[in-house]
Amino acid sequence: MTVREQNKELARGQAKEPKMKDYEKEAREVAKKYGIEIRPLKKEYDFYFDDDKKNGQRRDVYTILITSPYGDYTFTFGESLNKSTGKTGETIFFDKDEEIELYYSILASVQKYEVGTIDDFIADFGYDFSCNSYEEAKEKISSIQKTYNAVKEEYKNFSSLFKNDIIPDDILEIC
Repeated sequence: MTVREQNKELARGQAKEPKMKDYEKEAREVAKKYGIEIRPLKKEYDFYFDDDKKNGQRRDVYTILITSPYGDYTFTFGESLNKSTGKTGETIFFDKDEEIELYYSILASVQKYEVGTIDDFIADFGYDFSCNSYEEAKEKISSIQKTYNAVKEEYKNFSSLFKNDIIPDDILEIC
């Protein structure tokens, strides 16, 4: 069922309105304090992480727009498998005023700290270099480099939403 269909059922009184979780409310309050708005533009049910396709695991993948007084940032966000509700081949486009509970999920998972060098990144995130072949090692190194670059870019883009590119402590504490 699409978000629109769910909203129509709510309007007709045929469905119960879901209760927003406390952590979602708190995340929205902190975001509002800094003029941050998080808006889903599109949702697809697809593979997101490198291992998803290998494991046959699809999830809800959102295109998200975050805006602030200092700029905006559009990116994709892969929802947890447990919270994903989509169907294969399904794509939903959201109206500007549609709201879904993503503030906490996004603010908790977005990269909020600089990751340093690739060596720091490997050490901090515990990557394992055990491989059975040269090709496997090459693939693993390529994947780590790709992830490192993406995480650095995410931090740069997210921090640009704040004054002087400094993410406030109460945003950092959302985890």
